[in-house]
Amino acid sequence: MNDLVNLNSNLKEALLEAFNQYKNKIAIKTSNEDISYNELYKRSISIADFISTNKYKKVAILGYRSVNVYAVILAAIFANQTYVPLNPRFPVKRTIEMILDSDVDAIIVCKECAAYLKKLLKEAKIDKELIIEDSDKFNEQDFSKERSYNITRLSFTASNKTEIGESSKIDFDENKPIYVIYTSGTTGKAKGVIVSYFHFFSYIEKILNYYNFNENDVFSQMSEITFDLSLQDLCSSILSGGTLIPIPKEYLFCPAPIISKFKITVFHAVPYVISMLKKMEMLEPELMNSIRISIFVGEPLWYEQVRDWIKSCPNSIVYNTYGPTETTVIIMRYKVYDPKIMTIDALKELEGVVPLGTTFPRAKAGIFNDYNVELAKNEIGQIYLAGDQVGLGYLNSKEKTNEAFLNLDGTLWYKTGDNGYVDDNGNFIFKGRRDDQVKINGFRVDLLEIDEKLRLASKRRAMSIPLRNELNQITNLVAAVEGDEDNKIKDDIVSTLKNYLPFYMQVHDIVFIKEFPVNYNGKLDRKALTKQVVDCTYGK
Repeated sequence: MNDLVNLNSNLKEALLEAFNQYKNKIAIKTSNEDISYNELYKRSISIADFISTNKYKKVAILGYRSVNVYAVILAAIFANQTYVPLNPRFPVKRTIEMILDSDVDAIIVCKECAAYLKKLLKEAKIDKELIIEDSDKFNEQDFSKERSYNITRLSFTASNKTEIGESSKIDFDENKPIYVIYTSGTTGKAKGVIVSYFHFFSYIEKILNYYNFNENDVFSQMSEITFDLSLQDLCSSILSGGTLIPIPKEYLFCPAPIISKFKITVFHAVPYVISMLKKMEMLEPELMNSIRISIFVGEPLWYEQVRDWIKSCPNSIVYNTYGPTETTVIIMRYKVYDPKIMTIDALKELEGVVPLGTTFPRAKAGIFNDYNVELAKNEIGQIYLAGDQVGLGYLNSKEKTNEAFLNLDGTLWYKTGDNGYVDDNGNFIFKGRRDDQVKINGFRVDLLEIDEKLRLASKRRAMSIPLRNELNQITNLVAAVEGDEDNKIKDDIVSTLKNYLPFYMQVHDIVFIKEFPVNYNGKLDRKALTKQVVDCTYGK
């Protein structure tokens, strides 16, 4: 447990205490600069005062994973206002939709995004105040040739003033939204998920106690600011007195050299990173032995991946975690490997997907059927989540909020859209998205069950892809396998599926894809993969 920072207050007070406690330590290390806790605090509080003075209630933040982006995020927290993260790697039209839907008062833009901002303003009239980092990368004339904008240059360097700023005078309201993060919607339009300061601080307090981070820890930072994990990494590091290492873009899927260079001890990523490192032959024995805690989230973690991972970081405890954005970052965890009490041999016979585990304190989960009746152990249904991490719903969408959030006997549940069951040990087991349960010729088929056998046979990342006709009916299944074509793997897949699965779950074709596509958060992009499979299948 972290005893140095008081977690009985609120997020702002806890952060202020940490900044004071560790002021002479390095808070963030990047390829360009090292910044101390004291310097980061002064930058953040200066920007916070600007936000408070201008009475902004909601600010969008456009930037990459840089020191100044983190300073702006912290500034929004110190000002007790809401931030909306924008990703310069997103298509311009998507970003415009997010800006208009969130109705922010201002957009704070870091200098690395000058070119992107120019594209943004060329595409549409954005009637918002633009706060741009004071830098020669910004030329106001570029942004005002066709339209006039309210542009303010703001220095992101530390303030030297000593008097109490505007942000220090406010009464902190933990019921305010801390952020609005946009996630993909089933209709094609992104949904703005609202999470309050109370929800986020409840979560942070739990993980600081659970993982037992300390001031000697060096944290990886893999996630873009549009992924809620980014705020977890930032706040976990600061509240523990640790050092944050934003992984450079070119190393996001091959972070081993950065892990070794900076002696990272807490590594947080999507499981796809393991697959990429294995493919690049970078999972060398004990290469990443500085890691003591590995936390994986965002997509299913497979036992095969865990075995590959711990060969390279044998000193690490490995956790599989689970949590929709709607329930504040992560709500379940499962310790799959602990070198102090287990050996690698203990994992040899385990196959398939690692359990999701159980919920953190003050949260709960259940398996429900389509009639909102809770099911018994080992019965498959939809995973519902409840407790003090369940967020405030979707911005500007009462209909979607009412569809996804349900009050049962006084308890507010979030319907995840994920299938699962509770095993005999009380652990929740993921059984795919409800969208992944399809009907083929009248038979109900669980795609995840096929995926498990594909991985078992191929020893590679593999996935079953249903192909549909013009009537949206599934005509056949295709196995997509990552990597170069291999006839032996084809034969092994055919043999394994015949031995384990009924006739209606057999694949009609096997396609090899050099590299599976991923989205901006590093998760598998199933839609893009399906398109590649369709092109390969019908292009033959």
